[in-house]
Amino acid sequence: RAIARGFYAGELPRHRLAAFAATALQFDSARAIAMRGAERLAALVSTAVRAGSPPTIALAGGMFDDAAFRRHTAEAIDAAIPGARVVAPVYEPSVGALLLAYREAGRTFAGNGVEGPK
Repeated sequence: RAIARGFYAGELPRHRLAAFAATALQFDSARAIAMRGAERLAALVSTAVRAGSPPTIALAGGMFDDAAFRRHTAEAIDAAIPGARVVAPVYEPSVGALLLAYREAGRTFAGNGVEGPK
């Protein structure tokens, strides 16, 4: 409870909370929850692909530093989406989110600036 309170009160930054993941995954109960989460993530990815998103998926974020979690997630995605490609991320998650936001806004990133409709 103290961790949740600290996080929501802004006393425990996201990156510090995320650092607990490696320790938490050492416990069987936490690992089981994480593996179920990986399967649910695969279901969400499957829904996005059926809705028209490209079937190339980058597993980004600190949880994927855990080899077993990364492997389980990739296998769940492969099972849910035949022909999907699970790839290493090209950018950090925050940069990828920014590029997606630019795309949604009809803008492109040309390497030296943002282009597109005003």
